Amino acid sequence: MTVFVKATIVVAAGALLLGCDRSEYETAPVALKHRGGTVTCQLYTVDRVMWDHALTFPDELTKEEADAICTAEGERRLVEYKVSLKRKKGKDG
Repeated sequence: MTVFVKATIVVAAGALLLGCDRSEYETAPVALKHRGGTVTCQLYTVDRVMWDHALTFPDELTKEEADAICTAEGERRLVEYKVSLKRKKGKDG
């Protein structure tokens, strides 16, 4: 590979990493009731469920369990969103 090609690849990769600002996709934090206490989740837009995670959670839960609760809420909202789109499409079509 020539130096020019290598430099182009490095610059492009760096630009992609720097351009990934998740704050543009954040919703307001959501508090979810759980049997062990409240889990506060940082959710993102419905098409970014994989980024959803717990900000705070009760001591009875691990970080992984709390994150799973938040991801489940994001997935629930995604399903709700898709259903609303289908209903709208049915009314329009």
